[in-house]
Amino acid sequence: NGKTEFLLYLIDSHTSLKIGYDNVHQNQIDWYRSVRDEYEQKSGSVVPSIVIQHIPVPEVMELLTEVKKGTKDAVQGFRNHKGKWYILNKDKINSTGFMKESPADPMENSGEFAAMTEKGDVRGIYFGHDHNNSFNGKVNGVDLGYTQGAGFHVYGPGIDRGVRIINLKTDGEYDTYDLRYKDIIGNKVSEKLRYMILQIMPTNLYDGIHRGIKIVSVIIAIAVIIWLLTKFL
Repeated sequence: NGKTEFLLYLIDSHTSLKIGYDNVHQNQIDWYRSVRDEYEQKSGSVVPSIVIQHIPVPEVMELLTEVKKGTKDAVQGFRNHKGKWYILNKDKINSTGFMKESPADPMENSGEFAAMTEKGDVRGIYFGHDHNNSFNGKVNGVDLGYTQGAGFHVYGPGIDRGVRIINLKTDGEYDTYDLRYKDIIGNKVSEKLRYMILQIMPTNLYDGIHRGIKIVSVIIAIAVIIWLLTKFL
């Protein structure tokens, strides 16, 4: 009947800075507020909304629990969270969610999430960026959710690659879940070698450097052991 039942915001979260990742800028936050308020004035109430962008909001870290290094399933923090280790908080996220790499959130919190919780219109914010993550859970009443990588041309979570389904309903509610490769195709892949290579690829430069250091350290250790064996045996 010509009534706007849902708004979908597609936000440009920009790209990398010289160090780390950029954030959503103030002029974009101002634009969101102006659109939100315009539709509220037209409709007589705020319009339920979904936000989709590439890089996560920093508040996604509230769905995690900091743990000690060596804890099962723990991932090492990235940039702002360097030196820390995290696991998913199972009490806050969906039961099938997984996290295989640390969120690479912006270097600075620009207040985007705070703005989008001002009036209760935004029901969910969904993002990608970190291919090996798929989970969602509520922070301050807003559902925050990762969508894992879908394609097999880049690194990703094996046959758990997938897409996020968002079902909008006429009563202003919605539901969401991730639909995975294994759910549709099964466990088989056609290019097994390429699949294997992509599974062991570093997820970012930081990860690549640390893996490289470990590999070099192992090679040096083996070389020292061989030298000692040949010298004293």
